[in-house]
Amino acid sequence: MEENKLHEEAPTSLSAQSDNSDNTEKTLVGDEQTFKQEENATQTDERAENKSDREQDIPYLDVKHNLDEKIALCNEAKGTNNAFFESLQKEQENNLLVKEELCAKVEQLARAEYHNINEWNKAAQTLMDSQDEWQHIGTVLLKERNKIYRRFKTACDEFFDKKRVFFKDVLQDQDKNLALKTELCERVEALKDSEDWKMATDKIIACQREWRKIGPAPQKHSNKVWNRFHAACDEFFAHKKLHFNSIDSEQEKNLELKKGLLEEVKQYVPSESNDDNLLKLKEFQKRWAGIGFVPLKDKEALHNEFRQAINTHFDKLNLGEFDKKMEKFKVKLQNFDNGEHKESKIINERDKLISKIRQSEAEINTWENNIGFFSKSKKSEGVVLEMNVKIGQAKERLSLLQEKLKALDSII
Repeated sequence: MEENKLHEEAPTSLSAQSDNSDNTEKTLVGDEQTFKQEENATQTDERAENKSDREQDIPYLDVKHNLDEKIALCNEAKGTNNAFFESLQKEQENNLLVKEELCAKVEQLARAEYHNINEWNKAAQTLMDSQDEWQHIGTVLLKERNKIYRRFKTACDEFFDKKRVFFKDVLQDQDKNLALKTELCERVEALKDSEDWKMATDKIIACQREWRKIGPAPQKHSNKVWNRFHAACDEFFAHKKLHFNSIDSEQEKNLELKKGLLEEVKQYVPSESNDDNLLKLKEFQKRWAGIGFVPLKDKEALHNEFRQAINTHFDKLNLGEFDKKMEKFKVKLQNFDNGEHKESKIINERDKLISKIRQSEAEINTWENNIGFFSKSKKSEGVVLEMNVKIGQAKERLSLLQEKLKALDSII
């Protein structure tokens, strides 16, 4: 039984050994796997450790050198920045000085007095140039920026406010000027077709003088009203020129006719008949007056020469002094009647005659009174005689003057 036990136990023991052997194999297998895993882990750790070691191999001095380099670069950059900002501050301070000068300049422009448009426009251009210069100056210190700008703007606003008031008044004056110039246009237009050349010329020239004194009209109407006035003046003077150009040739012909007549008068030989001579001289005068106008430049000299020739013949006539003087005066009146400015010449001549008549009457009256005083004295006979002669001559002059006045009034 024990043997059986043994045998029973033996298999069991073998079986157990077999089981143990299997277990041991399994254990070994597991341990091998575990070892491989650990080996792998160890290799990983070693690689990691090797990497860490390589990093730790960078020398400490190199790290310090790089740090110093960076610090130096930072300090250099900081120094550069400081220099830049110092330069910027200096530039801004200079800009402030320039802007202060511009402010003073514009303030002076704003305070100044201007009396006409040209002066205002010139000052305004100077101010706008200053504004343009202001734009190109650059910035100033921040704490001064608003203050200096407000100063500059205030001066500009003051200038343009005054300019606006001035031009408002100017525009009102220009409207008045336009009304005055329009009136002058109407006056010249009313005269432009006149053929009373002297009257129309004088009035149009007077209008032109007034025009020059008036001053400017509003710009939008200025050219239009000027062209209207200028056109009316030009039209009149063009008609006048055409008229006188047409008579220039006629006056030249008249000049030749009067020169021929003058020569005929000079060559005239008086006859023995006083009446025939007088009629002939009057005929010469009538023919002279009927010829018409000559060029103005020749008129006076030719007239004086003709009058002298006629008077020379009158002096040779067997006429009394009174008649000779009256005939000569009639020649003068005939020239008035056929010449220019007839009315003014007649009026002037009449005034002279009346003045001389009154003077002669006063002289005669004075001398007659004196005669009454001296006649009481026997020693004053010579004085009285002299006064009587003077009175007689004065009465003859008075009679002649009165006849001349009648002759003059007959042609009025």
